[in-house]
Order: sequence, then structure tokens, then C-alpha cells
Amino acid sequence: MGWVSYLEDITERLNDDLAALSGVIGGKREAPKEVWVEVQTVLTRATNTLRDLLNHLDLATDPDVKLSEYAIDLERKNRQLESDLAVELHRSAQLTVKLDQLNGKLADAKTRLKSSEKANKELQAKLAAAFISRPDDIYAACSTPDRIKRLKPDG
Repeated sequence: MGWVSYLEDITERLNDDLAALSGVIGGKREAPKEVWVEVQTVLTRATNTLRDLLNHLDLATDPDVKLSEYAIDLERKNRQLESDLAVELHRSAQLTVKLDQLNGKLADAKTRLKSSEKANKELQAKLAAAFISRPDDIYAACSTPDRIKRLKPDG
């Protein structure tokens, strides 16, 4: 049973049930007021539902509305979106791997930098101590002919 047939069937049954219920009630007020108000509320809601069903049925049976073409178009768009999503998820996974690799390299570089900074501080401390304790030896070591030649702009 298709959707339109199903909609027609439930619309017809609801319409028949409302007619039967309205006929049974038919203005009789033998029940307590609370029951009567509840029955009227149910009837109003059922009538509104029937109106909505009829609107949907009109839309479903309107020859200008091509629901099957619309559904096919939506399925095509859905498949394209699923394909695009799969591509983007794959790309995201690749970028995550690349990010992890770069984070690993960054951590290694930070470790090497800290080690270099520590070694540099130690060398500066040794050099400062040497300048204080043996300034003549440091001057002599830094003023060799080879060093002076390397420090000259034309050398």
C-alpha cells in the first residue's frame, strides 16, 4: 500500500468515525460536564487532524506536485552529500595524522631547544668563570693569528 492510499484510507476512517461519534453524541448532554468538555475537545482535535490529513492528501494527489521526482532528487543529493562527507572524513583523518606527526616533531624540537639552552648556559657560566679567573689565557686563546684572520672583514 502506497503512502497516498494509506493517507486516503485513514482519512476515510477518521471521517467515518467522526460522523458516527457526532451522531451518537448529537446534542445529548446526559454525561457529566467534564466528560462532555473532554468529548468536545477530542472532536475538535480529530476535526483538525482530519483537515491536516486532507491537506496532505490534496498535496499528495496534486498532479503539479511530482513527489516521486522530488524524492529521487533528494536521494541523489543525499548520496552526493554522503560521498562528500566520506571524502572530508578521509581528509580529516589524514590531517589528524599529519598534525600528530607535526606535534611530535615540535615536541622533539622543544626538547632539543631546552637541551641547547641548558648547554649554552653552562658554557656561558664556564666562559664567565674563565674570564674572571684567567683573563690573560682567554685573551691569548682568542687572539691567535688564525682567529684574528677569521675576524678580519677581508680575511
